[in-house]
Amino acid sequence: APFLRVAGTSKESGKESGKESGTESGTTNTPTRKEKTPSRNDTTPTSKGTDGKEIEIVEQPGTPPLSPPSPLASAVKHLRSQWRRRTTAVVAGRFPGLRARLAVVEETVTEMTPAASTAEMLDAQRRAIRAAAEAWETLSRPATSAAVVGGVGAAAAFRADDGAAAAACAGALGALQRSLQGSLAAGVNGGVPAIGEAFFPEDKREEPHVTQDDRVALIDALEAFVLTCAVAVETHGRAAREAAALANAEVRDARTQGDRKAARSSPLALAAVSIEKTQGMFVRCAAEVRVEVARAVARAEERHGGGEGEGSEKGTL
Repeated sequence: APFLRVAGTSKESGKESGKESGTESGTTNTPTRKEKTPSRNDTTPTSKGTDGKEIEIVEQPGTPPLSPPSPLASAVKHLRSQWRRRTTAVVAGRFPGLRARLAVVEETVTEMTPAASTAEMLDAQRRAIRAAAEAWETLSRPATSAAVVGGVGAAAAFRADDGAAAAACAGALGALQRSLQGSLAAGVNGGVPAIGEAFFPEDKREEPHVTQDDRVALIDALEAFVLTCAVAVETHGRAAREAAALANAEVRDARTQGDRKAARSSPLALAAVSIEKTQGMFVRCAAEVRVEVARAVARAEERHGGGEGEGSEKGTL
């Protein structure tokens, strides 16, 4: 990292060190600093040293600017160096049981390469998205209420069941939105673009060494992930259309009663608009992810040949 020297009078020896500092900074091509004389109209950037004095930063010609690494570069570096160790233990008994501890009779340790670890991460995300989509599909179906039978308290039971079903459906929709947003619109870990850049970069010289089995497994995981996301985005689209239909019905009822202000500020209408905007973002991100996966598969086929499983969608949802 570049260091700074103070040009001026040294307190210890009493000698001037301006020439020495300027000569060394010129040969090493590092930034130097000098004490700044305060001026009313001067706008030169300054900083404070350990003694509290203002110091002017003087950049030497030819010094490259210091900038932090981009989030995508950090994600790529992390993916290329992330190994995973899986430990499987076999115990003498079954869980759950009466005893709190069981003796381990066999233990297997498997080390996963960065490519295999990334494929495992994609599979975990795919399963979470699929589970959230299936949960909303199940909860959004009209259920048979106990109030259909009739009898005393039937209306109250119907309202309770209807409210509980609506709350559960809203919770499942929120889980689906979080899963899709964390996988398609990933900002911290880079998502699929970071995976493509890490293992299938544009420059072949930067491509890490990956075995054929790990490469095939990673491509299959990418393609299965794209298919699952496409189905989940379609499920979220149906939820958006249902929310819009309910909001339109409420708005029509409010306008019929002459309350136009309530129609515009209806909670269902606001929720429908929010879901529609989120759906648009998901559609756009899903299309971008599909393009990134197709580009990665094309690079793999061009450089390593169309091995078994490469470039062929399995259709695993």
